Amino acid sequence: VRSDPPAHFVWFFNDRLIPVNSSAFVIRNMINASTLTVADPKEGLYACAASNPAGTSKTYGYVTVNRMF
Repeated sequence: VRSDPPAHFVWFFNDRLIPVNSSAFVIRNMINASTLTVADPKEGLYACAASNPAGTSKTYGYVTVNRMF
């Protein structure tokens, strides 16, 4: 994200806020960048929102998990 002032990021899974201290997800926030690592991949809709005083931008992605047994 290009943002001045820097953006604040939040992540969602199936439209529910992912808490920063979640054991199932690891969120790494940097200056104008954020990553989400999933400990046990779950199928569903993931979203990231970046906000600053000028507004909010949100992007979505659907993840399908194929388990190999």
